This record gives sequence, structure tokens and C-alpha cells, in this order.
Amino acid sequence: MNWLIYIGVVCFGAIALLIEARRNYRESLTQTPFQRHPILQDARVSDLCTQKDGFFGFIVYSMLYLVSYAIILSSAELYELIRNANVAKFEVGATASFDPFGNDILNLEGTVYAKPIFVSAFLIAIMSVGVMRPIENMVRSAAHRIAGIPRGVYRVIDALQTQETTRICKTRKPGALTAHFRKELTKAIEAEDEEGAEDQDARLAPDLAGRREEIDKALTIIDALSLAVTPSKRAQYFPVAELEELTKMSRQLECELTELSDLLLGYDPKTTDGLVTLHRTALRVAENTKALFAVHYIRNNQSVKNLDPATPLAKIVHVIDRNYVPEKNSFALSAFFSCFASVVAVFMIYAFWHQGMVDRDFTWADDQIETSIAMFNANPPRQFEQAAPLTLAGCVVPRPSDACLSVIEAGKVAYKYEIRPDLLVQAAWDTLQMALVTLAAAGAVIFGRDVRMEQESWKPGWSMHRIPFLRLLGLCVVPAVLAFILAIAGSLLELAFDSNFQVTQSQIIRQIDDAFIYYAMMPLVGLSVGFGVLVILDKHDDFSRLRTIVMLAVPCAIFVGFLMAAVVFFSYKFDDFPLFEGNQWITYKKRDWLIQAFLPMLFLILFAFFIELTEDRSEDEEGEETVAEPNKPTGWLRKLVEGQSAAKPQGLPGKKDVA
Repeated sequence: MNWLIYIGVVCFGAIALLIEARRNYRESLTQTPFQRHPILQDARVSDLCTQKDGFFGFIVYSMLYLVSYAIILSSAELYELIRNANVAKFEVGATASFDPFGNDILNLEGTVYAKPIFVSAFLIAIMSVGVMRPIENMVRSAAHRIAGIPRGVYRVIDALQTQETTRICKTRKPGALTAHFRKELTKAIEAEDEEGAEDQDARLAPDLAGRREEIDKALTIIDALSLAVTPSKRAQYFPVAELEELTKMSRQLECELTELSDLLLGYDPKTTDGLVTLHRTALRVAENTKALFAVHYIRNNQSVKNLDPATPLAKIVHVIDRNYVPEKNSFALSAFFSCFASVVAVFMIYAFWHQGMVDRDFTWADDQIETSIAMFNANPPRQFEQAAPLTLAGCVVPRPSDACLSVIEAGKVAYKYEIRPDLLVQAAWDTLQMALVTLAAAGAVIFGRDVRMEQESWKPGWSMHRIPFLRLLGLCVVPAVLAFILAIAGSLLELAFDSNFQVTQSQIIRQIDDAFIYYAMMPLVGLSVGFGVLVILDKHDDFSRLRTIVMLAVPCAIFVGFLMAAVVFFSYKFDDFPLFEGNQWITYKKRDWLIQAFLPMLFLILFAFFIELTEDRSEDEEGEETVAEPNKPTGWLRKLVEGQSAAKPQGLPGKKDVA
């Protein structure tokens, strides 16, 4: 087979795949993904990004397609190689031309021309099936996220709807709209108290107190956020978000704010109709303000510029930032420290094992002992000057002389030092292979959960008594597949490195055939790591820091360790043997289990630790307009003395007064 023709066919399949990727990507730019908010209903994705962002997103999106194409095509070629080798085992006589020099370097001579076309057509077909739509959405969302195309708007909006955001707005000096509403309502209440409200029609309707509270909350949010998204101030806070569509939306919001201001000026607290109209308008404007602020925030690289730390807006942005990045920071920190600790730990395990092996059988250090003998014979110590020249055979006896014992001990010490670089390289390779499996599984579920959260199709608030096992398991399918692929890729990469990147077909066949059970069981490890990460992400807010680690991370790590033990003990095709005679606690399989289980177990524990450490759970009380009384008991002592918590935050008058 001509390998140039095969490369041409591979390129043709890649071009066909790029055409399909371009079609899907252009279709995604015409979507209107934010239908829930009126101001964003007609906003297409292409209107919220520049042409540069769109082109960069397509590059990333197409690269993800091409990576999938390369993985599937390589797997197909590898599968054919293994299948032909297995078929040849059952055939009598020669099955191919014989190379007397054993020069069977891996090449494309035995491949099939149509295979790249089949793989390309398979990817195009499977991405068009409705069942695969969530995966395609995940890939597209990854491209959008990397390119800076606005995504994650709903997550920002959810952060703006938390109780802490409402508390921040209520405990600061009210804005113009909120102050006017509270002032008019307070006047109406005072007038009612003075007149005694004998006329029932003049009383403030008690059944509308809830609507007044909702209006007040909406106005506080509008006062806090609208300043940053109005046309006059938008460039100050969001300098990167200069797009025609966003300018149009800002002008539309300004018109809605003018309409709301007019309603407030003509609002009579004693009339029901005016309250209902004001309630409907205030909620609509508040939702549009939050939505437009979220789009600007995402478009501006998840930041707001030129903030005054004393304003409510700065505190709200702090809440958004705090809710937005803990899992990513935790992933990066735990990945770094677990990989570093794994290299050190695996190196120490190997060093301890080889030290025990050479102490038990010094023939492991024959080369070093011979060197030590040569140095001894060339310059013998003073106490052994009269001794005959030593030989390795003469020292390998049941009762060696003192001179032999000294050179054997020197050879052992030299062996332990000389083997350290090789052990360090092996420790790095073992860490790399397990890091590929662990980090790919964890990163896939973090990203998949992130996408589902943005699409509002993931609910983290489940109970430990009713674990949504199937939903969690469904998101762990991709990590399981990645674990299988990367386990093979890592071992073949090490094989290529050891053979100076001159891998033969026989080496690949032998490698996969010997470790096939190991590779086949690795998806269980990827699935369990992904499952543990999902449980920690969903439930860490419901537990304290210590309980998150003890009750979530540690059980998940133990389960991963149990699965790794099953992988090692079932996949190794030889009997176990101890390092020391009579000691069954230190054996070869247990050593390899500890080497391979260390990184994923430590990663889960560190992930839970860092997600609690980097997440700011403290209530932000800075800048509140409350004056603390001197020598006033605080905390649990205050609750014990007074029987209640601190003073209520500012806001509307109590329901008793309103009613």
C-alpha cells in the first residue's frame, strides 16, 4: 500500500469532518440561548461576540473534532493490528512475509484506504443523532468558553438571586428608586396611623404586603446593578463589552428604567391597581437588569472594572466571583500537589523495594560489586593488604571473607545510588499514567457539570438519602471512556520513550495483549473518580469543612483504592511474592497497588480540602451601616443572653406596620 495515498485519504476525511463542524458551529451562532429573559430573547450568540471570537471558537471546535477523529482512527488501526495478531495465533504455517532482521517498525503499509472515510462518516453521523446532542453541546460549549463567547449567564444570574445578594443591597444606603418607594410607603403608613384609618378603603391592603416586599427587593437590585449597564456608565465598568447589540440592549434597559421611574412618581400606596402594575414592571426590569449585567460580566472576561469597594456593586461582584471559580481552583491545586506528592511517594516506594531486594539478594548489584572489587584490588585497604586479589565468584560463597563483605557492602551502596535516576524516571512515568486517567476523569465531570449548570439541567440540591445515582452515573460515562483510552495511550507513550520512539508492531501487540485486562478495568477507576468529584461538588455546601473531607472525600478515596486493588490483583498474570521472607504485608502486587492508587486517592482528598479552603463562606459584613454597641456580647454568648440574633437589616417596615 502506498502510504502517500493513505495520508491523502486521511486528509480528505479530515476535510469532510471540518465542513460538518463548520455547519454545526455556524448553526450554533444563530441560536438565541437566553429565552428566559425578555431583553435577551432575540439576542443571537453571534451578536454577543466579535468576529475574532467567533473564528477562534471555530478553530477550537474543529480541533476537538479532529482530536476525536485522530483517536478513533488510531484506535481502529490499533484494533486491526491486535486482531490480525490474534487470528495468526490459530493459523498453521506462515501468515506473512518473514523479516529475518526483525525490523517491523510500525508503519501504514498494512492499512485500508477506506478506513479514514468510514471514521469521518461515523463521526458526522453520530454527532447528528439526537442522543448525542448533549455531548455535541458540551463540545460546542467548550469552544465557546475558550473563545470568550458569552456562556454561563444563568450561573451569574443565580448568584444575583441569592439571599446574600439581597442582604448586601438591603444593608447599604438605598438607591434613588428604592429610597423614593420607601419614602412614599412610610408616608402612607404614618398618615394611616394618624387618621386611625376609619375608612376601610383608605387602609393599606394587608394581602399585598408580600408584593410590596418583592417590589422593594427588585428596586434594590436595580439600583445596585443598573448603574453599570446604562449607556452613559457602561464603558467605565465594562470596557471590553463594546458591541452594537449590547449597546442596543443598554438603551432598551434605560427606556425601561425611565418607565419604572414614571410609575414610581405616580404611585399611590393606597391603590391596588397601581401596586399591581408597579409590581409587574419592577420584577420585569429587575430580571432584565440582572440578565444584561450577567452578559456584560461574562463578555468582560468575568470582571467589572473601576469598582468602588464601598458600593453594593463591589460586594455583589465579590459574591459572583466567590461562587464562580472554587472547583477550577481546587482542581488545579489538587492536581499539582497530588502529582508532586505522587512522584515523591512512588520514588520512595521504589527505593525502599530495591533496597530490600538488594539486601536480600546482592546479585542484583553484580555490576557495582565487580567495580568495587576492581577498585579494591587496585588499591586495597591497609587491613587487607596481605589478602589475595578478590573475584566475584570467590565472594559469592556461603561464608565470604571480611574483604568480600566489605566490597559487597560497597557495591550495594553504589547500586542504591546509581539506580536512583532510573527510579525517579519510572516514578514520573507511573505518575503521568495515573494523572492522565485521574485528571481527565475529574476534568470531564467538572466541565460537564458546569455546562449542565449553565443550561439549568443540573440540580445539585439532592439528598444523601435519595442519591440520583443514574444521573451522576450518566455524567461519568465520558470519564470512563477517557480512562480506557488514556491508560493505553500512557503505556504506549512510555513504550515509545523506552524504545527511542522506534516502536515495532510486535512491541505494541505484546504490550496490549499482556495488559488488556488492566486496560479493560481502568474505566471503573475513571468512573469512580468522576463520581467522587461530582458528589463532593454537589454536597460540599451542605457539610462543614471537616465533614466534607471525612464523610465525602475519604469514603470516595477508599472506594477508588478498593477498585485499584481489584484492577491490580485481577490483571497481573503471575503469583504474588513478598519482599521479605515470611512477611505477607509487603508484596509485589501490594506495592504496585499503592503506587497506582496513591494519586487518585490523594487527589480526591485534596480536591475536597482545597474546595473548602478556597471557597469563602464568611458573610461579608464590611461597610454595613450598623454601629456596634461597646461591650456587647457577640456570637453564641449574645444568643444565649438575648435569646435571639442581632438586629434586623434595613428594609421595609415590619408587616404589622404595613398591614
